[in-house]
Amino acid sequence: MFKKVCGKKSVIVFTILFLLTIAGQASVALAGKQVVVRGKYVNIRSGPGTNHTKLGRSYRGDKYPLLQKKGDWYQVQLPDGREGWLAGWLTRLEEVPEEEVEKRSARVAGSYVNVRSGPGTQYVRVGVLTRGTAVTILERQGEWYKVRYMGKRVGWIAGWLLELDEGAESSAPAEAGGEKETKVALVTGKVVNVRQGPGLNFARIDKVTEGERLPVVGEDNGWYQVVLDGGRKGWIAGWLAKVDTQSLPSGSTMVQVTGSVVNIRQGPGTDFPVITKVKRGEHLGVLAEENRWYQVSLEEGLKGWIAGWLVEARDGVSLEETQATSRGSTENNVDSGQTPSTVVDDTYNSQTDPINLDSGAQEKTGDNPSLEDDDSEAFNLISGLDEEVKEDRLLISIRGNEPPVYNTFELEDPRRLVVDITRSRLEIAPEDRIRKINHPAVSQVRLGQFTPDTVRVVFDLPESSNYTFSSQRQGTTVLFEFLPFSLAGKTVVLDPGHGSIQAEGLFDPGAIGPSGVHERDVVMAIAEETGRILSRKGATVIFTRNGDTALDLPERAAIANDVEADVFVSIHANSSFSPIPNGTATYFYAPQGTELASQRDERQFLAQMVQRELVKEINRADLGIREANFSVLRNTLVPSILVEVAFISNPEEERLLTDPEFRSRAARGIAKGIELYLLEFTR
Repeated sequence: MFKKVCGKKSVIVFTILFLLTIAGQASVALAGKQVVVRGKYVNIRSGPGTNHTKLGRSYRGDKYPLLQKKGDWYQVQLPDGREGWLAGWLTRLEEVPEEEVEKRSARVAGSYVNVRSGPGTQYVRVGVLTRGTAVTILERQGEWYKVRYMGKRVGWIAGWLLELDEGAESSAPAEAGGEKETKVALVTGKVVNVRQGPGLNFARIDKVTEGERLPVVGEDNGWYQVVLDGGRKGWIAGWLAKVDTQSLPSGSTMVQVTGSVVNIRQGPGTDFPVITKVKRGEHLGVLAEENRWYQVSLEEGLKGWIAGWLVEARDGVSLEETQATSRGSTENNVDSGQTPSTVVDDTYNSQTDPINLDSGAQEKTGDNPSLEDDDSEAFNLISGLDEEVKEDRLLISIRGNEPPVYNTFELEDPRRLVVDITRSRLEIAPEDRIRKINHPAVSQVRLGQFTPDTVRVVFDLPESSNYTFSSQRQGTTVLFEFLPFSLAGKTVVLDPGHGSIQAEGLFDPGAIGPSGVHERDVVMAIAEETGRILSRKGATVIFTRNGDTALDLPERAAIANDVEADVFVSIHANSSFSPIPNGTATYFYAPQGTELASQRDERQFLAQMVQRELVKEINRADLGIREANFSVLRNTLVPSILVEVAFISNPEEERLLTDPEFRSRAARGIAKGIELYLLEFTR
């Protein structure tokens, strides 16, 4: 009896050991493998079976590290750190190439560096990288390095144009002139969490908003450690920020903008032209100082001058006491240096200031232009505001004595629609410059003389408002129409042009501008912001790519067909062999005598709306709407258009395409056009 029991126990112990051994061998066998998607679109699920929740979608050619196998399903590591499951019959296993395991890293040291298909200048250029771009070293031949960059791309870079991390041999020369480099993260997400550590599992300690610039002091697994106000440190997700490397002279400092919106000028004084604007909280590298003005480095290598009383030092270098004193009560005035007669800021108190919105107004002071000094006959005199409710629509008209020239933009927290009427004077009595509307679309309207030649009109919008608006000129009046509308239940497919992975792992950057800017990158940024705007209004937004993609053009169109989207919009930047052409165009395709002819009115109207709103926002030459047999247009079964935002081959428009503010305006125009189309055809 005793022997029998022992025999059973021995068998059980042996069986357990055997199973553990097999499991260990299986674990070893799975190590170093990756799962490659074979199906055109394959669902990623929360567990090993079709009965589990769908987490997302993968595309043909996508690769994921393998974690474990269960039946016919593979558990994989997703790019955002989560785990998911893929069906084995729609994927295949492959060994991770040895070169993928190597971890030596480096950064691009030159301003614009060619990536080539082989180790030498005689090889074809396959890409261009900018200073500070991180790469992984895979191999070295002579003075050339084979690198992996921006995810899956592979190419060769000259060693003298790389700066290898400590511990790796480098042939890059030392920086000349005693310069130091500092990395700055530009926040690209609308509102981005700052966490205690590099991952979604760490506690949130703060939030930062789009456009803020933060010094980078560390990097870990796609996350950046940044310095916040007060010297605190935290981590932000790398996919929600863009990092630039700025070169600063030895002994220089970083400054932080303290004014709400501050002008950057061509020279050290208010008599120099404004070249751009920066916002409160942005960090800028100081290059020089002259007469209480600082020359600072901006994005894309630009330089400009900022008033010293509208910034503060961030690394212990204090500004002169006189500067601090002069800044005291003027930090909200862009750079006049004078004490303003009213408070001008991004928040407002309607009891004290009707246009309490934005810094930059030149107030009436001894050194600034007085309104009484100008020739009134040269201005559009804004004399009235009328409102009318027609059924479920709200109409608000602003009257002047000349055809109005104006631009609009929207602000959040709180929600506002802002209208700037240029070359205009406000002739409405001060007590009538705030109009209570008390309508579901608009709570009140505020008017003010924003600058000596610009009248600003602000529509305060209720947070719960589900209205859209359109504007049009009617003689000397500009009419705003607010209509009830929600994008809930609407599906929009956005196609950021190019970015396709081609044969031998090469990628399609699209057109490349004179200074090396890639079309694929700028249109991705515009598409992402367009998607954010539409999503906030309730639409379901699907992108044909989030980085590079293995999908060909018909397969991109097929995404819209498969989900039966309401709209498909492909976003591009135009190009020419000549640097002269410029402007904006929108294409559709629905020739008579084809199956697409039944959608001709819809496609043409979609193109008209997007073209109109885009030109209105970015103020480039209007090249009109055109019809062309583009692949993504002829292969979509839903209303579709292709937008050429601007010419990347034109130096001025290439620069604009790299400007976050210009890209945001382009996105607003595209989104507004889509919204107006959906309002007309899908209500």
